[in-house]
Amino acid sequence: MLSKKQIESFKTRGFLKFNYPNIDLLKNLKNEFVQQIEVSLKQKLPKFYKEISVMKNSTDKILNDGMLKLEKINHENLVEIYNSLPRSISFYQVISNEHLVSIINKLLDNPKQRNLYINSNSVRMDRPGLNKFMYGWHQDYKSNIEGSKFLQLWMPIIGDIDKKIGGLHVMEGSFKYDIRTTHTKIENKRKKINAPIRASYKTKILDLPQKFKETHLTCKFGEGIIFNSMLMHKSGLNKSRNKMRYAMTCFYHDILNPSWSFKVLDHKKMKLKY
Repeated sequence: MLSKKQIESFKTRGFLKFNYPNIDLLKNLKNEFVQQIEVSLKQKLPKFYKEISVMKNSTDKILNDGMLKLEKINHENLVEIYNSLPRSISFYQVISNEHLVSIINKLLDNPKQRNLYINSNSVRMDRPGLNKFMYGWHQDYKSNIEGSKFLQLWMPIIGDIDKKIGGLHVMEGSFKYDIRTTHTKIENKRKKINAPIRASYKTKILDLPQKFKETHLTCKFGEGIIFNSMLMHKSGLNKSRNKMRYAMTCFYHDILNPSWSFKVLDHKKMKLKY
């Protein structure tokens, strides 16, 4: 469980790094992910798959070279896996682990096994360099269920995520404020029609109430970040030459919160029309 120091740090900074309680579940999700990519490679790039499947580091080749080639010939190949893996049994086993749920509930000031509503499941799949699917500075409470009390999970599912691969950028303590950005007007318009919202990577922050410390968070495989839904954050840029950046995310909502205006949202699908 969490120490008093960890809880106090979370309340002050708006985020917490923790050790995931069941590494075998993460390894199983990774294996299922590899197999899903293999199926796609066998269908679309059979010659390439035959070449890399016999190599000693075949798993690494599949996860990186294989996915990059699939994305290059048709972005829909990546979209197919992106949209299906976060709705798989293996993914749900990871995010619904009872010890993880107790940590989330502790930070929400709930009984440790209170039922939670989960949405916005995704596995970030970012190729090297800047792309249109990366998120700039934003606070997710603005684009999710109105009035909800929720926390967010960000965690590697393949291997370590260092600064070169691109971790998670946060502004410590920013969760205490409603902060405007150059994307705020677009957020408001799209929220009214219940449309997906993604802050461009070029999004800039306007009129900060105070100066916040920007921290670039990284995780080893088996570590994760839990953070407040109002914490200002953005994606880390993948500066590697030939590595994919993989990180799983989801939101945990207090299902007994009387103040939320519940609606079904699915804002983490890859296809966006703007």
